[in-house]
Amino acid sequence: MSDANGTITSREVKAEGYDTDDARTVEGKATYKSWKKKYRKMRITFDRKMHDCENLHRQESHALATAKRIAIENE
Repeated sequence: MSDANGTITSREVKAEGYDTDDARTVEGKATYKSWKKKYRKMRITFDRKMHDCENLHRQESHALATAKRIAIENE
């Protein structure tokens, strides 16, 4: 491969027999992808985020109720 100046440029070449695609076979045996683990991890992360969000919502509601109560008391 040469560039505009006519010099040859090098490029990185993968080692033979090395494949990163999980869908391909390795030594005649199909690789295994654990969808169950993947979605379990996603579910755990989602549940954590929802728990944090619910706590923030609860704190916000409590703060608004307190602010409203104090405003009424100050009148």
